[in-house]
Amino acid sequence: MPPITFHKLRSSCLTYLANNGTDLFTVAKVAGHSNTQTAEKYYVDGYDSNKAVAASTFDKLDDLVKKANINELQ
Repeated sequence: MPPITFHKLRSSCLTYLANNGTDLFTVAKVAGHSNTQTAEKYYVDGYDSNKAVAASTFDKLDDLVKKANINELQ
């Protein structure tokens, strides 16, 4: 088993944060990056799972709208 380096541990921690609900701004700040692009490039691993979470959120919103019986704006 290869040794675990500080860099690999840091990367794993940041990837875990990014893929488990921590917003990119926070991940970037924890990593010491000045913008979110670097965090997005290196630490966001699960695009499909993130897309599924977003779709689920919209489904919940749609359910709320239906329960409230809100019609389209005219």
